Amino acid sequence: MMSVEGPFVAAVMARLAEAKYNLAAHGVAFSFALIFEAPIEPVEKLILQT
Repeated sequence: MMSVEGPFVAAVMARLAEAKYNLAAHGVAFSFALIFEAPIEPVEKLILQT
């Protein structure tokens, strides 16, 4: 499911108005989401181990 999400969202956004800006904004937002989420995953693993 997660492997289909990115291409599906990109395909839908490519058909909307101003696709170039929407796809660029989605890429930036996705990158920020990964940056903010990255430190959370090790903390979750640490909490679940105890």
